[in-house]
Amino acid sequence: MNNPTKEGFRAILKKETKLMLKKLLTKNNTQIPLFWAEFNEQLYKKYSKENSCVIKYNPLFKDDSHIESTLRELVDYIRNNYDMYQL
Repeated sequence: MNNPTKEGFRAILKKETKLMLKKLLTKNNTQIPLFWAEFNEQLYKKYSKENSCVIKYNPLFKDDSHIESTLRELVDYIRNNYDMYQL
C-alpha cells in the first residue's frame, strides 16, 4: 500500500486548496474581478469618511495612476452620496 509522506500530503492539500480558491474567486476562470471596494464600518466610525474604504484591483492595473484615481473618485462619490450603513 502506498502511504504518502506528511510533506507530500501537505503539498497535495496546498495545491488543491489553491485550485479550489482560484475556481471560487474566478468563478471557474470564466470571470476575473478587475477591482472591488470594501467598506469598513469600524474605520468609518473611528475616522469618519477618510480611510474607511479599501480599493483592491487586479495586479494588471498596479501602475496605472488613471485607474487608481478614477476608482478613488468613484468610492468618494458613493461614500458622499449614499448611506454607508444601508449598503
